[in-house]
Amino acid sequence: MVLRVISVNRLVAAVLGVLCIFASLPVLAQWGSGPYPMHRFHERHVQVWRGGNWYHGGYQGRFGWYWVVGGVYYPYPSPIYPYPDPYIP
Repeated sequence: MVLRVISVNRLVAAVLGVLCIFASLPVLAQWGSGPYPMHRFHERHVQVWRGGNWYHGGYQGRFGWYWVVGGVYYPYPSPIYPYPDPYIP
């Protein structure tokens, strides 16, 4: 009986661990180079980039500063005024 309880506890712990990893994947992906490939960023995008706004708060489980453009959140350690340079990560 004790062995069966330990097995169930291990199974529950393993399932919860896997769920936590899968739940954090979108957050981990956002901290890469950004969702928009920079080799496709051209002059015509500069006006759109400059039209973004700073947001200080939580997003996908992480609290911090975000430059928000077109519904996409770009994380930054602190705001850069008037807007961040899109070519510097």
